[in-house]
Amino acid sequence: MRTVMALIVLIMINPLFAESLMFKRLKTGTIEQKTEAMYHLGYARNRKAFWLYVKYLSFTPLGVDGLPAIQCREAAADALGRIRDPRAAKYLLERWKIEKQPSVRRKIIHSLRNYQDEEIADVIRAGMKDEDERIVFESIVSSAYYKNDALSADLKSYFDSTESTTLKLACAFAQVMLNSNADDNALFLRKSLTNNDPEVRYWSAFFLAEADRVEAIRDIERALEIEYRYYVARELDMALTRLRFSVKAKRQLREYNEYERIIK
Repeated sequence: MRTVMALIVLIMINPLFAESLMFKRLKTGTIEQKTEAMYHLGYARNRKAFWLYVKYLSFTPLGVDGLPAIQCREAAADALGRIRDPRAAKYLLERWKIEKQPSVRRKIIHSLRNYQDEEIADVIRAGMKDEDERIVFESIVSSAYYKNDALSADLKSYFDSTESTTLKLACAFAQVMLNSNADDNALFLRKSLTNNDPEVRYWSAFFLAEADRVEAIRDIERALEIEYRYYVARELDMALTRLRFSVKAKRQLREYNEYERIIK
């Protein structure tokens, strides 16, 4: 028991030890340990394990694609996105072409948003046409971070054609981030804070904060006053915190720049 406690304390006070432990698990551990290790190392942006991430991106032991193998590939895709290593885009794109599991495909799209390969735009477009709505959602949201203006027309077209309000929200958010009719799309997000569907209200708050639309602070405050769903209220509260911090940070930056101008 003392040995276990000592190990836990060592991990908590020494991140480098934790990384070396996870790297060892990735090399020699069980499939469950390998999966956990890749999430840990990915969040730590550890590029040392790059080729192991690539190896497990196509992991299918003995041709059996069970849940452990699927989760392992998800973790590998996630790690390849988080480390932001330019070499990773090639392997993520190759796996996208042959991957059948929706959860892994969704994770690949999520990770590709961190790279700028020209083929990624085609993957996003393909994802927007997928039968799985979760892949469609991930593709639209990822376009906001991929920041390719060529996708603006695709997003507007999808916004006009879909009947799903949640997907419309994602399209509006992505267009705001791409600065395509940003004010009109931000207004759509603000108005959606009063939608009857709690999921719509949740994503409206999240997207407004993510897009740094500080003009929505009053709308979010009013929405929070009457919100009765806990998880939506929590997201509204988090959005308020983020936007208020953004206002404060911008004000402090202006004051600092003015001070620098005066003393010069």
